[in-house]
Amino acid sequence: MKFILVLLVLLPSVLFAQIPVKSGWNIGVDAGTAYNHMTTKELSLNRGHWGITAGVTGSYTFRNNVMLESGLRFTDKGSDRLTGFDPQQTPFLASMTLNKLNYLEIPFMVGYKIRLSNRVSITPKVGAYYGIGVSGWGFIENGFNTFGGKIFPFEDNPITLGDGSQYTFGSYENLDGGFLFGMDLNIWQMTCRIAYGMSLEPVFNSYDSSNKHRTLSISVGYYLFKR
Repeated sequence: MKFILVLLVLLPSVLFAQIPVKSGWNIGVDAGTAYNHMTTKELSLNRGHWGITAGVTGSYTFRNNVMLESGLRFTDKGSDRLTGFDPQQTPFLASMTLNKLNYLEIPFMVGYKIRLSNRVSITPKVGAYYGIGVSGWGFIENGFNTFGGKIFPFEDNPITLGDGSQYTFGSYENLDGGFLFGMDLNIWQMTCRIAYGMSLEPVFNSYDSSNKHRTLSISVGYYLFKR
């Protein structure tokens, strides 16, 4: 969030010196990396997850420099290790490792394009996103090393222990959504994007109602069509 505060401080001085912007459509693709961290309360998180992000984006810039943007994005989220599961609720589960969650997301953003030269511009943006979990996997194990197995987070997973007792590993919520903040640096047909997403929906509501995504992504892209 610090880069957003710095941007807000510098924005007024930049606006007075900018070059007029051409209106029109911009369509491009980009790919990069995303660092996802889940907030927790009941559970404990060892560290976050580095994944990939890629997408196609379409935007329209108006004559007053306001830009509207949407598209379709794939983002790899998750965590390295989750512990602290309630033994009364999940006696078969002590920890979950290599927790990988893949989402398709649709962003909706509004920005202000600031043209610094004929080929260079920056665009601070704010908005929201809506996502759906499409795939993923992880490994769970109990504290006695007597059980371990692969699970699929977006579906209920039946668990049968060696003594014949049966349990169900509850699924993650496959719907996600929240706020988006970001900025683009455009150099001719190329773009560098940084974005920060804050989920409003619990990810793992079965076990921790405070478990929400926080995702910082950086990507590099190319405009297939640009005004």
